Amino acid sequence: MSTHLLKIALTNYLNEVEGVLAVAVCDRNGLIIASEGREDAGSENVIGVISTILDGYIERIKSEFGTENNFFNITTTGDKKFAYCSMGPHSILTSIASPDTSDVKLRVFSEHIAGKIELILEDYEEISLEIPEIIRVLSKTRGGKLPVGEYGNKLIITGDYQVGKSSLISRFIENTFSESYISTLGVEISKKT
Repeated sequence: MSTHLLKIALTNYLNEVEGVLAVAVCDRNGLIIASEGREDAGSENVIGVISTILDGYIERIKSEFGTENNFFNITTTGDKKFAYCSMGPHSILTSIASPDTSDVKLRVFSEHIAGKIELILEDYEEISLEIPEIIRVLSKTRGGKLPVGEYGNKLIITGDYQVGKSSLISRFIENTFSESYISTLGVEISKKT
């Protein structure tokens, strides 16, 4: 486990979501593995608050979510929001945010960072800790998810001749593979319905 990578992931999270005052990664028993806080929030005080709140909520989290690996929950207490997010069996990402922080933004970023934390804890080697633009876009949508619907896509496939470009398209569009296929020259337009 790399504490340096955890620190980078948590710092990126704090930088992206302005309303988050502090964040901690803890194991399933409530032991804090890593934490970061804003300087203006008094990091040591906030981490103490996370420890205290987490002690009270860890049993509730265990009873409500049991052995579930993936969950997200927001609890508002006084003038703070507490977000608990897990995307695997090893950790819970706990965030303290101001009450005006968007729930959708908190959920989208928490789920993304919690997923990265699980990869770090599992010692994956190639982990990109940059937050992709799609996460920023999703955090501004109503439900935090991509809209459902039918969309047209345009795809251009290039490559050497006789490598199977048209066969690949035919297999996808028509779910067929012709034994007596006549090669195409130039352009073929297909539509999947």
